[in-house]
Amino acid sequence: MTDIVEVKTPRKEFQSAESYGYVYGYIIRRQIFPVYIELGEEKEYIPSYADNDKTEYKIFQNCRIYVSETDVDLDNENYIQTIEKALVKIYY
Repeated sequence: MTDIVEVKTPRKEFQSAESYGYVYGYIIRRQIFPVYIELGEEKEYIPSYADNDKTEYKIFQNCRIYVSETDVDLDNENYIQTIEKALVKIYY
């Protein structure tokens, strides 16, 4: 099974997210990394037992994620990592 990359997005980004669009958000690991994501195809989201009832989710396949260390680096397209063909779960 493919790992799912979870990305926290602002509400406006989440609401405008659609197949083959893009969103900005954050991956939260040991620190917070800003990301820009080129979305792939949206799939039906099947809730997980670990989901928060007060949170909305969407899932996209075949996404490209650009990861930076800071918002300024993201704005300047200075990426520390690019992840190809990712399965992305966005939420706000």
